[in-house]
Amino acid sequence: MVIVIDGEELKYTISLGITEGRTDDANHLEWLKRADKALYQSKELGRNRTSVL
Repeated sequence: MVIVIDGEELKYTISLGITEGRTDDANHLEWLKRADKALYQSKELGRNRTSVL
């Protein structure tokens, strides 16, 4: 994507890792680990992606 700020073009990409909370999660750290894993999966697949675990 490109945005223009003060006449300058800025190019950027966004990689997202998405997961859902599960009732069998022992704590919030399990949820965060899945989200982190999904984020790095997006980056490994070429960036500028969304991965859902």
